Amino acid sequence: IKNLSVYNLDTKNIISNLTKVAEAYKNWIEDERKSANENELGLKNIAKCEQIYNRISNGIKLLSENENALRAFQLANTAIYLQMFQTAQHFNKKKEGFEVWERNEVLQHNFNDYATLQFPSSRVPEWRPFQLAFILQCLASFVDENSIEKELIDLLYFPTGGGKTEAYLAVSAFLIFWRRINYSDGYDGVNIIIR
Repeated sequence: IKNLSVYNLDTKNIISNLTKVAEAYKNWIEDERKSANENELGLKNIAKCEQIYNRISNGIKLLSENENALRAFQLANTAIYLQMFQTAQHFNKKKEGFEVWERNEVLQHNFNDYATLQFPSSRVPEWRPFQLAFILQCLASFVDENSIEKELIDLLYFPTGGGKTEAYLAVSAFLIFWRRINYSDGYDGVNIIIR
């Protein structure tokens, strides 16, 4: 996640790595097509997977061509990374009878320090493929005012503890940053409703 944040200045590398994710998904689709053996239901599902691949690719293309969208994407990843950093630093430890605000340690680092600070846990956060795919496939519906994807409703289904919340929050953060960057003179109203 940190590699997709503002702490990574190599935006070409970000786009290249996102493209590799999309290509891996495309290869998986082709493998599934072969194993479907012309089964009608299997081919219908593969067609849906191809639509998702096209949406993911469109999201990556959008990031490569739209500086504001890429900035909002990086800021969204930064927000998620910082939240995970704080959680790992303060809430994954034994409390020893003290609340986090009662401790004598640094509660918050300077923003730029996170670029070089080691993550406080051995489990450095990274997106699961389904999370990254979900985020990327949603981008066009926010950025392109005329996108036909605005008519879609995406349902993210995964068992409890699988990472749905983080994916939803990243998409939400993207939208908030996108609107603030793209409509800097004012864009009043509700950004997100979460139930």
